[in-house]
Amino acid sequence: MHPYKAYPDLQVDKPDTEIEPSPLFSALGSWLAFNTGVKTAVEKHIRGSSDGWLNVRREPEGTLVALPEYLLVEYDATHVGRDYFKVLEGVEKSNRFTVIEGNLSNGRPVYRPAAHLRFDLAAETLT
Repeated sequence: MHPYKAYPDLQVDKPDTEIEPSPLFSALGSWLAFNTGVKTAVEKHIRGSSDGWLNVRREPEGTLVALPEYLLVEYDATHVGRDYFKVLEGVEKSNRFTVIEGNLSNGRPVYRPAAHLRFDLAAETLT
């Protein structure tokens, strides 16, 4: 049994408008997912704290684990103010965790460079 099925009031991330797919589209999506491993789940990233790490709780044991910022995860659901997800990369790959709601970000992370450097060829200086 899926660990999150025990919560009848589980809120799943859904769009504001429900669009009913055609039976052909549903069958094709299921076939592709089964035969190619293509996933249709919501992928998110960890939002780290100021030190670049986020403390999360491993399910079902409840032990605390620190995960790095920008780690790719598969969002499952939100229940009682906590987001439930599965890690998709790194040493914790395939393990399930929970974290306080709002610590997972949508879309790709924005990487910022550590510094902007400019080399002046004439003066042979790096600024």
